[in-house]
Amino acid sequence: MSFTTIKPLEELTIDDIRSNDWLNQDVRDRYSNKKIDYIKVNSTSKSGHSKGREIKFFNSKGREISGVSSIWIKEFFGNNDSFSEFYNAQRNPNLLFLKEFRANEAIKEILGNQFHPKLIGKDFLSKRLFYECLPSLNDRDRLISEKDNENNRRRIIYSAHRDIAQMGVMLESRRRKMISRIENDEENDKDYNKQFSDSIFSEQDRKKQLLDYLLTILKFKYEQTEGKKFEDCDDLKHYISNNKELHIAKLVKGLHKSSEELNYTTVWGHGDCRAHNLKLIIGNNGYYERKFIDWEQLGLCELGYDHVTYASAEGDISSLPIEEIEKLSEFIIHTRRITRLRDLNSQGKDTKIKDYDVDKLMHDAIGKSPGSKKKFSVQLLTLSIVEHLHLYSSNLRYSQAQRDDFSAGIDSWNNQKMFDYRPHKINEVFEFLSDYEIRDMKNGNEICNYLHFLAKSLTELEIVDVPELVLSKLSR
Repeated sequence: MSFTTIKPLEELTIDDIRSNDWLNQDVRDRYSNKKIDYIKVNSTSKSGHSKGREIKFFNSKGREISGVSSIWIKEFFGNNDSFSEFYNAQRNPNLLFLKEFRANEAIKEILGNQFHPKLIGKDFLSKRLFYECLPSLNDRDRLISEKDNENNRRRIIYSAHRDIAQMGVMLESRRRKMISRIENDEENDKDYNKQFSDSIFSEQDRKKQLLDYLLTILKFKYEQTEGKKFEDCDDLKHYISNNKELHIAKLVKGLHKSSEELNYTTVWGHGDCRAHNLKLIIGNNGYYERKFIDWEQLGLCELGYDHVTYASAEGDISSLPIEEIEKLSEFIIHTRRITRLRDLNSQGKDTKIKDYDVDKLMHDAIGKSPGSKKKFSVQLLTLSIVEHLHLYSSNLRYSQAQRDDFSAGIDSWNNQKMFDYRPHKINEVFEFLSDYEIRDMKNGNEICNYLHFLAKSLTELEIVDVPELVLSKLSR
């Protein structure tokens, strides 16, 4: 049975867990056969479209039941934004729920459970997915705990990039199987299959995303500085056209066209590898399991995008110095190459790399990809500019409670620092690239033209303030 009226997560009881058909039968039997008197539901995470809760099981004396795994529940919800229809469509809770559910099913069938926690139940009515809870900190919490130990912090970061690279190779090599598995699932209706196909990668959506980021930032800016109120995106576009003498949709179209000179490779990826979505479980045999959660964005994306999302956490906790970009690029390229060879030789049976192999991978990577590392470095940095615009717009859109969740545990990280951080990072990238030897690369002049176009546009929109010297260097 399922509730016709959805019961809030915080009000669930042990009888709900036992009597409803949310959990797989073998899991439900496990909890039915144990002397459990009550449960506690603890908040673990929240984003703009979902929230996570952990269920723990207790006896009448208030002691947690041994031998009974906790359950992690992810619930998708609507976060309607009357300003942006595109934002609402991208975060439709029904679509996101189905995408993550089908992604988990496909990955389990084709790759097993080596990259994601075990899915043990689902409830379509409440849009909830039930997972075995992972007994470990996520990377965000680990990085915060090691904020005073730079060596440990760097090891966490490089380990994550290694595992993201490995996961990416194994997903990409099985791209066709996964797409076929998801699109042809007989349990899905045709409308959903089409929605999934349309949502995994679309040039038109890339343009709409950038336009949405810019309009959201400008909405906040004009409301604060000029006291304006805008009913929707079209209202703001008319205002910009009439008062700023700028057709912003045409601008975005031109930026997207110009960015093609970067020749991004599109690959099958996780799509949302943020530090709080990665967990590391060390086994007794010296091997580890890296688990990735939040798979609703699985699909095609630019090579390197998963690495960029990891490096973009609030408070600068997951990033490396920008001067280290070539070293990181070499490390990622080399790890992908090694993983591809292991995957081919092992036929997918075992491609794990022990945790202490980070140093060896880093050492072996040096000097292996001189041409590729420069191009990949520029691609990573330009992707990071758009990602900072994405997160800047998200932070402006979120409620204060949501911003508090993202800044929790980071010393002195308040609203003002959160809002100032993204423009600062974008300026940092432009300044670094203005001194980078881009023109020596293939399509170097065209890439510089794009960067100058982007920097000049963001400056004219007053989203960032790129110095004239930097603009001059990019235009030479």
